[in-house]
Amino acid sequence: MAQVVLTIGGESKKSKWAKREVSVDWDKLPAASQDFVKRYGLKQYIADGMAGATTQAEANEGIDDRLRKLKEADFKRSVGDRGPTNDPNVLARQMAMTVVKDTFKEKNIALPEKSKLQSIADAYFTKNEKDLVKEATRQIENRKKLAQAAAEAAGDDIMAALGLDPEAGKDDEPDEAEDGEDGE
Repeated sequence: MAQVVLTIGGESKKSKWAKREVSVDWDKLPAASQDFVKRYGLKQYIADGMAGATTQAEANEGIDDRLRKLKEADFKRSVGDRGPTNDPNVLARQMAMTVVKDTFKEKNIALPEKSKLQSIADAYFTKNEKDLVKEATRQIENRKKLAQAAAEAAGDDIMAALGLDPEAGKDDEPDEAEDGEDGE
């Protein structure tokens, strides 16, 4: 493992502290420190699976999902965690889930547990895949056209291209994943 470089902080909504890059030579840490960090990190990663759970069953499901991800080396973020996708199939699956959730809400029915909700969304996607992918493709193409038109309209000035005040966002840095969220 040798050298581990981490970015910590970053003046954004997530942290009020300045961004700082730190480097740790893992191989030079005492065995007790290495063991502590491994156990702490593993416990934290697995416990994060319970985030958002409203029942013990959902919390257990989240833990089981994190254990599965560890075994499969699946550290990509969940669909939609980083905003819009340019993959029509991924967007179509997001849309299926949204339709299912919205249908439950319209009927004033509590959402089922995650695994049941996912099964329903998967079934809805399978039944309507052609139409969902077609709509997802249309939305992606429309986003691209809007971005291209805005970029062409203002040349190199991105704020003007978006029709925004040039001072807005000057001090804002893009949010970065918190350490460990993407398997880094």
